[in-house]
Amino acid sequence: QFIMRIRTLQHEVFDEKCYKLNVFDYNVRDYNHLAFISIIGTSSIEGDEELLHWFQENHDNVLNLEFDDITEDLIINGVELHAMSDEQAIQCVDFIEKNMGKDFYIHCRAGVSRSGAVSQFICDMFRNQVDIEDFRQNNGHIRPNNHVLTILKRAFYQKNGMFECKK
Repeated sequence: QFIMRIRTLQHEVFDEKCYKLNVFDYNVRDYNHLAFISIIGTSSIEGDEELLHWFQENHDNVLNLEFDDITEDLIINGVELHAMSDEQAIQCVDFIEKNMGKDFYIHCRAGVSRSGAVSQFICDMFRNQVDIEDFRQNNGHIRPNNHVLTILKRAFYQKNGMFECKK
C-alpha cells in the first residue's frame, strides 16, 4: 500500500519547484518517485507565460496538457479556446494510473480550477492511496472545474468498464 501526496500549484510556483528540485527534461526520469502534470491554455489570452510547459516533452512521469478553463470549445474575438477533450481525459487517467504511488505535482495558470479538478479526481478515485490529511492541508485553495472533474471521472469509469456512455 502506497500513500501519495498531491500538490496543486500555480504555474510559476510549479516552475520554481522544478528548478529547486533540479528536475529538467534530461533528468526527470531519475525522479521516478514523482509525477508531473502541466496544464496550460491553448491561446495567448492568458498571457505568454501560459504557453510554456516546464518540460518540453512528455515522459513516463510527465504529462503536458493544453486546454482552457471552460466547459466547451469557444471562439471569443477570433481567439479559439478549447475545453478538455475526451481524449485528453483518457490520456490523463492512463497517466495517473501508470504513476500510482508517486507524489504528484500538478499545475495550471492559477493552480485552482483545472489542476484542482485533476487533484480532486485523484483524491476521489484513489482515496485509499492518498494522504488525505496532507491533501486537505496543502490543497485547500482549489476550486475544481466541474467539467474537467466530470470528464475525468467518466473516462475512468468507461476505461474500467463501470458504465457505457452513449452519445
